[in-house]
Amino acid sequence: RWAAGQFGRRFDLRAFAGLADLHARITVPVRLVWGADDPFFPLPWAREMVAGFGGPADLHVVERGTLFVHEEFPRDVADALRPVLR
Repeated sequence: RWAAGQFGRRFDLRAFAGLADLHARITVPVRLVWGADDPFFPLPWAREMVAGFGGPADLHVVERGTLFVHEEFPRDVADALRPVLR
């Protein structure tokens, strides 16, 4: 909980302004792994973001996952990333 609080206290929302340009320059395969119930970065936002990458990109949704889906469902996240990382 402390780490989650630190993230929220230190995260600069102005960083979002440059994400679209940055994503467009990424040409390697990208797989976004997203929590379906993420309250901070809603799933519809993630779905729109996939199209903005410069190379192939897709989205894997972990049902019941939230902001820290990698901590909540580590096996699901690992299974989703393994094919891309090979």
